[in-house]
Parts: sequence; structure tokens; C-alpha cells
Amino acid sequence: MNPALTLSFVGLLVVAFLIDFSPMLRARAQHAAWTGHNRSCDEFTVVIPLYGDIRYLSNVDRIRRYGHRVLVSTTTTESPEFYRALGKLAARHGFQVLRTDVPRHRRYLCPALVKAGIDATGTPFVMRLDADTLPYGDLHQLFGAFITAGYDVASLRTLPSRHDTVLERLQDLEYSIAMDIRRGYPWLTSGAGYLGKTAVLRTVLATHTLFSYGEDIELGKLARMMRFRVGHIPFRLYTDVPATPWRWLRQRIVWAAGSFRHDVVNAHRYSWRHPSYFLYNTVILFLLSPLRWYSVIAVPWSVPLIVVAYWLFLFTVFWRRRSWILLLFPLYTLVQVMVLTPLGVVAYLATAARSRTVGLIRVRQRPVATPPVRAVAVRRYRDDDVAPSAALAASLEQYVPEEGGRRLVRNEETVAIADRRRPRPLNPRAPSR
Repeated sequence: MNPALTLSFVGLLVVAFLIDFSPMLRARAQHAAWTGHNRSCDEFTVVIPLYGDIRYLSNVDRIRRYGHRVLVSTTTTESPEFYRALGKLAARHGFQVLRTDVPRHRRYLCPALVKAGIDATGTPFVMRLDADTLPYGDLHQLFGAFITAGYDVASLRTLPSRHDTVLERLQDLEYSIAMDIRRGYPWLTSGAGYLGKTAVLRTVLATHTLFSYGEDIELGKLARMMRFRVGHIPFRLYTDVPATPWRWLRQRIVWAAGSFRHDVVNAHRYSWRHPSYFLYNTVILFLLSPLRWYSVIAVPWSVPLIVVAYWLFLFTVFWRRRSWILLLFPLYTLVQVMVLTPLGVVAYLATAARSRTVGLIRVRQRPVATPPVRAVAVRRYRDDDVAPSAALAASLEQYVPEEGGRRLVRNEETVAIADRRRPRPLNPRAPSR
């Protein structure tokens, strides 16, 4: 191989290495851990999307103290066993439950449930929290810090809840690096948990594609495109991570598919405003993927060179938590970049072909026209003398029980609500910002 071409390939790998870690170095320079806040706020709702299996709701011990401030958003097509178990939890801890008729399509099921829960919220602030994610700290103080900071939307620091196996420890290091980068790119919101002003999140979700691949980052990106103030609060959330290689493989392919949708299909949407992010994630990671494979095959000795450089960097940055896991991490990353990234592209293309949509992000002049949905708002409280929430009162004012169709469950604690307003079709050629 031509020596000049060889040096060019090696130079490309070195440049990619420096671009990849430069945001993390800048972020760690402004590191600040969460130590609580002296301001408190009680006017918030925690929305938890849940479907499929009640066992996914594994954070009950951490959130039960918030009682009726917790709203579990689920579908109307779950099993009777699911509803019985959820009803017992709701009755025991005072949780609110929202059942919404949404098509059971994995392309948009989870973001649709999040949107339904936030739309039904009557508090001025709301938090989206995954069912397997544990908040480590007081949510009253978190919202107090959010108000003090003056944010409209805020991302949080998400870390693995377990560190037992080698795979879990590798993911712990991966999450730490990713969360450090969030300080510089707070709009990279995580689906494990984020919070915002209810009115702002409703406005953002009104134009959200509800495309499941990358739906969490889309919220933060749309918020910035709509000129809302998006920040990062180092409040820690601990979430379950895949414990087996097969589950890890499936999750990382989904993540790679979401990255491809944002960094290539929607490369013209906001991320280009951050040159280092755009250059690495769009140009080097995806567009130059074939060239990266060619360079590894044509110049195989470049791989050990990059691994050694990676080791030096990791042991320099993470010297206080040094362990033999740092020796495995470059190989762990190499598998994702070289193998799982192309598989994520294939997964995205297959989903886009089946759903006949590519998940193109745009800010519309008017809200997206979506099919009307029916919902059952189940509001349970510890004490019978507790007044109905503001969200329930608002639902009663805006909605009426649907006449005809299948009958929904009704009792003294349940209100059947249906959208009586039919949205007008929108102009598909409406200009976007």
C-alpha cells in the first residue's frame, strides 16, 4: 500500500479519536456533582410509560413516596392480569393511571404513551421516567433546582444500577462518558428520564414524529430548534442495563438505528450547529464507515495503535477509578463502531420501509394531526377525602364519555374520557423552521 495513503488513514483514525473525546474533556473540566438544593417544589407529575409486563415497573420502592404525583401511562389493550396488578399498586400507593387507545405498533408506542401522559397532566412541571429507572435524590429538590436554573427542559445524569458482571461494568464506564458529554450537549435527552415545563413539553410533543428510534433525543433537539432553553442537571438516575450479551446486542442496534436517524437522515436538523459533534457522529461514524473498514483491512497495524492510544487516554482521565475494565473498553467500543453501527442502519431502513416513514424531524406551524384517542383516567388516592387533582378536573371540562363503541371500565374512581374534538387535516407542504 502507498505509504502516503497509509499515513492518511492513520491520521484519519487519530483525528476521529481526538474529535470523539474532546467534548468529554471539556465537560469533565466543568464537573459538578448533585448535592441537593435548598429550594423545593411540590407542583409536579412523574409520567411513567408502561406496557407489556407489570414487572417492568421495578422502581416502585423509590417513587411510592410521591403518591398521586406519579401517573402511569399505559394502553387499553393489556391483559386482565396486567390491569389487576397495576390496580393493586395504584390503590396501595396512590398512583394515577392513564389508559389510552394507541395502536400497538413498536414504532411509536412508547413516545405516544409519554405524550398522552403529559397531555393529561395538570401540574406546571412534569418528569418523564422509565419504569426501570430509580431517582437517587429528592424530586422536590430536583424541580426546585430546575426552577432556579430557569430551564424549559433539562436532561439528567443516567447511570447503570448494577455493576456485577463484566458487561455491566463496561456499560457503567460507557454511561459515565456519555453523561459527561451531556454537560456540553444537554439537548441529548435520555429516555430514562428528563423533565420540563408541562406547557413546553406539550408544545414540543405536538410536533414530535413519535418515531421510536431516537425519540428521546428528538425531544431535546426539537426544544432547541423551537428556541426553548435546554440545560443539564447532574441529578442521578439509575437504570437497568442489559445483563446478557444478546439483550445488549439488541439494545445497541436500536440505539445505532436512532443515531443514524438523527445524525444522517436528520443531519440538517440542529446537530450541525455543533461542529465537533457533527463531524464525528455524522461524517466519521456513519458516512466514512466503509472507509474505516477499508483502513482496518488495508492497515491492520493501525488497530493496535488506536487501542494503545485509547488506553493512555482512559487511564489518564479515569485514573481514580482505574481497573482492568479499562483494558477491555477499547475492544468493547470497537465492536459497536465496526459491527453494530452498520446493523443499526439496516434496522432503521427495515423499520422505515415497514412503517413507510423515515422519521424526518421538522417544526410545523401547527400541531400534527393525529387520530383521536380514547382514554380512561384512573385516579386513586390513599385517602377517600382527598380532592380530585387539577388534571382530572381539566379532563372533565375538556372531554366527555364517548357514546357508542366498546364500553370502558367505570366506577367511583374511574372517569372515561374521549376526545370530542376532531383535528383538521394539516397542509403537508406547510413550511418548517
